[in-house]
Amino acid sequence: MTSTTSVALPKYTPDRRPIRDFFTNRRRVISRIVAVPTVLLVVFSHHSWANQGWMDIVVTSIGFVLVMCCAFGRLWAALFISGYKTKSLITVGPYSMVRNPLYLFSLIGAIGVGFAAENLILIVVLILLFGVYYPLVIAAEERKLAYVHGDVWLSYAEVTPRFLPRFSLYSQPDRYEICLPILRRAFFDVAAFPAILFLVEILEELQEMEIIPVYFWIP
Repeated sequence: MTSTTSVALPKYTPDRRPIRDFFTNRRRVISRIVAVPTVLLVVFSHHSWANQGWMDIVVTSIGFVLVMCCAFGRLWAALFISGYKTKSLITVGPYSMVRNPLYLFSLIGAIGVGFAAENLILIVVLILLFGVYYPLVIAAEERKLAYVHGDVWLSYAEVTPRFLPRFSLYSQPDRYEICLPILRRAFFDVAAFPAILFLVEILEELQEMEIIPVYFWIP
């Protein structure tokens, strides 16, 4: 993949306080606010491809594959980060290839949901929202990691890409300790993506049965 350059992050100083970022602190609230119009778009619009055609099968299959990649990818990342997040700097498993695998897999899942809904506008909207919002969250979290871990973080960030994985960097230990309660919560979090996929299919069937009205078609 693409190579990284030196990362312009603040040097660690013992008297520097952790940065409280507006977007990071309100991430869940903002995500829920954005989710409302997104759900309405899915519920009351018809998809962009003819139903029951070959494109319908291809696009839905792509959505399914992407959502499954997201679910297993986020669970994989959670396996390594569970219980450690800021206490220890995780540089193995998916974190050896990319600094933000959870957000990368979330983007893949969001695009997958857009494909499963067969909605071009939804795909574009989700990518744009992710591109505008999550870089701010990632930057704030990385500033905090720089504060906590200092030059160790800077050395890691200079080698490891922020978002596009470099597979040649992959490494993992033979043994790894995890926190099972945190991993269990991560499992239920991951299950939301297949559940959304299932909901999208139900909504499509309800639209075909004319139980849910379709107010506009997506070109």
